[in-house]
Amino acid sequence: MIRRTVTLTVRGWQHLRQHSELWFVAVLAIALPLLILSSTVSVLKTATVTTTGTERSRVATIQSVVEEVLLNDETNTALLSRIITALPLEHSDIRTLTVVKEGVDGLVFHTAPDGTTGGLVVKSDELYRVSLTKPGESFIFEVESNGERRWRVYRAVETTENRYYIYSEHSRAAHDARFANHLWGTYVLLCFVVLFLLAFAYWSARQIDYKARWKHSQEALREHELFTSSIVHELRAPLTALRGYASMIEEAADVPQSYRTYADQIKRSAARLIALVSDYLEVTKLRSGTSTVSLAPTDIVSVIRDVVEELRSSASEKRLSLTIDAPEAMTLSSNEKLCTQIVTNLLSNAIKYTEAGSIFVSVTEEAQAVEVRIRDTGPGMSADDQKRLFAPFSRVGNTATSTITGSGLGMWITKLMVEQLGGTIGVESIKGVGTHVVVRFKKDRK
Repeated sequence: MIRRTVTLTVRGWQHLRQHSELWFVAVLAIALPLLILSSTVSVLKTATVTTTGTERSRVATIQSVVEEVLLNDETNTALLSRIITALPLEHSDIRTLTVVKEGVDGLVFHTAPDGTTGGLVVKSDELYRVSLTKPGESFIFEVESNGERRWRVYRAVETTENRYYIYSEHSRAAHDARFANHLWGTYVLLCFVVLFLLAFAYWSARQIDYKARWKHSQEALREHELFTSSIVHELRAPLTALRGYASMIEEAADVPQSYRTYADQIKRSAARLIALVSDYLEVTKLRSGTSTVSLAPTDIVSVIRDVVEELRSSASEKRLSLTIDAPEAMTLSSNEKLCTQIVTNLLSNAIKYTEAGSIFVSVTEEAQAVEVRIRDTGPGMSADDQKRLFAPFSRVGNTATSTITGSGLGMWITKLMVEQLGGTIGVESIKGVGTHVVVRFKKDRK
């Protein structure tokens, strides 16, 4: 048990040294409850002292009432008896209230609430005599009787002819019960506060731990992306050389036809690999945040027309109709290179997946944006496929399109590019009918 405690303590100390933010949590969880407890005890002590002083003043006032009657008319025992009978009714803590007279043979009862006068000798008079040191002042002695705390109060009164002692006994049980209830309530509230602070400290510690793990994962991700980027970069050079050598074999005059066929296959495979490597490089650049976008006035219609003319031959090879409906010009604040790549990706995708029919590109102007819509008569997509269309490494389609090669990154990269330009991209599709890809570019973006 001791060994485990020491081990946990050492591990906790090491964790605190590694994460300086946890010092605040430690102070919050330990020092603050102790400070609250210390403050509560101090307040309770102050309240006890104040309450005790108030009670002492009240008891002294009760005896002052009796003293005033004695000083005014010490022979009026009937009035004095009524007074000391009425006072316990008004003050429930009074257990005994009597007046003792000093006689020749010692102390005798002068007046009591039950009407007792004279004749009864008080056997123990030491505490009565103490009050002689300061006549007119009450002396309070605390005792315990029948399991409860009580005050015994003595006051000496000097008249012109006699000496009297006022004696009263006050129960502190009700006061102690009230104070104990308040004390219990205070400690219960303090426990709730401490539990809340401990829960908050635990939550804060977990958040700090999550933050530290998140930073560690981000660093690991950056290292992984850097490694991936380096590897992919290194792949591009030999693939380009492979493609070049395949082209040289194709163009050589003394190469048999079968070798030309093999070289053509090598060149096509190398081209696909280069496209895949380019996609990975683009993803790495976009995710690392190193890609910056410079904005300038861009004629989006001119960009789209150039892309359409560039890809028209690809559409013609599949006997697809490729048309465009757009105004003469439409200028917006954007990046021409990114716009070209976005339109190229979308049109290439439409041509790739459309086996028959047509592809139609339209450009329309809205209040704050320009809408580019690319419609094809391809196989279309289901609702589930539409949800996954812009996810990384996601391929959509059926068995008819499963033979089409691709990295599954094209639409995701396109979406990231559109968002870099402050635009939005969406898809509308019906399976078996076709697909509409809609891109909206903001007109004025700073």
